[in-house]
Amino acid sequence: MSDKKSDKESGALSPDERRTSPRLHFELGARFGTGKFSQEGTVHNISGGGVGLFTSIVYPPGKVFDIQLSTLSDDKLILTGE
Repeated sequence: MSDKKSDKESGALSPDERRTSPRLHFELGARFGTGKFSQEGTVHNISGGGVGLFTSIVYPPGKVFDIQLSTLSDDKLILTGE
């Protein structure tokens, strides 16, 4: 049996409780990379504080890269994040 307390038992806030802006849930293909959009992934959610990008590529913490999203009208939205 573990002595480690769960977030609920320790009083820590869950990620949903820590969010300061609403998170919009959807699924949208994305291209991303450093310098060019050479990788593909899927954005599952977005908020004023971040983007949930699912991909097989793992960048080290602090690595800056660009994400390109295409709208239904084929406009391109480019985000920069880390």
